[in-house]
Amino acid sequence: MAGYSVIKHKDKEIHLFDYRGCGDEEVIRIMTRANKIMERNDPEELYYIADFTGLTISKTVVNFLNSEETVRASKRAKRGAVIGVEGLKKI
Repeated sequence: MAGYSVIKHKDKEIHLFDYRGCGDEEVIRIMTRANKIMERNDPEELYYIADFTGLTISKTVVNFLNSEETVRASKRAKRGAVIGVEGLKKI
């Protein structure tokens, strides 16, 4: 199920950004939402998981991942995990 959800674990909120089965436009839409969520949450309370299982990422998505807004937002998290990345290939 692609999209965004919150998981409660040991009195902590973990933000799950699920990109499984998404096309480029949907990935960028979810990432834009993720950036906004990360910007408005307290960094000491911000935990996230990004699930890229089975996803092939285009150069457009890579460029968005490397954008200043996305890099800044991801650095605000106390802890983060990315799952489903099998390897990096030359684009």
